[in-house]
Amino acid sequence: MTPSDAVLGAALMRRATEVDCCCGPDRGLLKLLREDAPIYDGRGAIEAERLRAFVMECVSRAGLAGEALAFIREDLETATDPYTIAAAARAVRHLSSVPTDIEALLRGAADRVRYVDENVCLDVYPAPQAADGRSAVAEAMETLAMVGLVARGEAEIPTEVDAPEDAIVRLRDVALEDQDGQETTFGSLFLGHPSVIAFFYTRCMNPDKCSRTIGRLGALQDLVADTGAVVAGITYDPAYDGPERLHRYGKDRGFRFGPRARLLRSAGSFEPIRQTLLLGVGYGTATVNRHAVEVFVADPAGRLVSFRTRELWDERDVAEAVRRAVSEPHAVR
Repeated sequence: MTPSDAVLGAALMRRATEVDCCCGPDRGLLKLLREDAPIYDGRGAIEAERLRAFVMECVSRAGLAGEALAFIREDLETATDPYTIAAAARAVRHLSSVPTDIEALLRGAADRVRYVDENVCLDVYPAPQAADGRSAVAEAMETLAMVGLVARGEAEIPTEVDAPEDAIVRLRDVALEDQDGQETTFGSLFLGHPSVIAFFYTRCMNPDKCSRTIGRLGALQDLVADTGAVVAGITYDPAYDGPERLHRYGKDRGFRFGPRARLLRSAGSFEPIRQTLLLGVGYGTATVNRHAVEVFVADPAGRLVSFRTRELWDERDVAEAVRRAVSEPHAVR
């Protein structure tokens, strides 16, 4: 624990509990749920997870859980850290309308964390070393017991601010290197064909995120083979993920390489890609400390026509988006 972290924790809790009589709760807290928020820069993965869980608790206490539903569902569906799961489970209790799939997500989260469970403290940040709070599984089970008492309904999942529609065009001159060491650019590879672009990195420890993403891209290849679509994965970690690692990672997960099927890294700085596509990824001192699940679909002109973020996407849904990109190239996302 450092004094600066203690000051940060106290400031976040004040923002959660002090409501402006004119503007209401501090919606700026919602931006801090994103992986690329500056408060996570340079932190290790565990430290970033703990801070992010505390931010989720602050969002809930501020009465903003409904606006954070996409983040809550993502955490229950893919998180493996007890603090993250506990915070998401507690946030569900603040929803005025609970989506019908939340019960299954809560059960899945409890099962996933059961063997690494620990007591968590979400009242302060940094949390005490030996937290005497409740465990993540206990928090999930309590929420499950309460869900049946909440008025049910299909709550709309708020969408984050989209990447700009012309993001691919803006990136057209950005250099990329594929799994065979061949260089190309965004424009050369993605313009002129429908395309699917997902993000991953080979050091990811969560099998429901990066490994699953590349496996799904492999399954997607057959579904869009007749469309001429480019199917590609781009690493968040270009300094580490060289061509050999990219090739091995894709091959081990059933991804079949070809002129329109590649795993790639940025040949220069990754920042233009990160900033233009508004990617949900944060970095510690050595590598990624937290990231979302993200896949984009673009039409032949490079316009982003669909995206899946913060959810375990299904290749059939993405294939349908590709077909719409061909038949209705300017369809609403």
